[in-house]
Amino acid sequence: MGFLSSEDEFRRISTILRSTVDLNNDGARPRAAQAEALSLGLDFDDVRSSRFFIRLQAALRDLKEVEWFFYVLDPDPVAYYARHFGIFPITRFTCDDNASKYIRELHNDPGGSPADCVMDRADKVVLFSQSGIWYVYADRWAESAEIVCTTDAARNAFKKAFENTANGSECLKGA
Repeated sequence: MGFLSSEDEFRRISTILRSTVDLNNDGARPRAAQAEALSLGLDFDDVRSSRFFIRLQAALRDLKEVEWFFYVLDPDPVAYYARHFGIFPITRFTCDDNASKYIRELHNDPGGSPADCVMDRADKVVLFSQSGIWYVYADRWAESAEIVCTTDAARNAFKKAFENTANGSECLKGA
């Protein structure tokens, strides 16, 4: 799909994000009181890997999710990406996509500047779907990523998909 160029679509997806996640300077907090972060020991780099994509996709298939978004928070989608490249750094994925597409999209040149691809330039990202029952928040400088779920079904699906974890990001080895 590539990056969004439509400001209306950017606003629509941003509204979905903000209905699930409270974004502030300290990071992301769930809006739902029953939200729970899963202790999987993930880091920022894990979220940018094909192994993570495969496990995320497995969880989302269990949840019967159809599509989800990879949304760059920092650098700012409007002040940086829209201003310099005329795009919004949001990519839509489906459960029919493969890990190669995921990695290719994260390496997409936003417009005449390969160094500004999401894989290299993004410092804070959030992955989420329209269901609002889960999200992944990753912060490069905090060297962390967390999966937050608001329902038992989401918690169970993510635990099942990432279950062979005992030593931090080891959960992504061998997937």
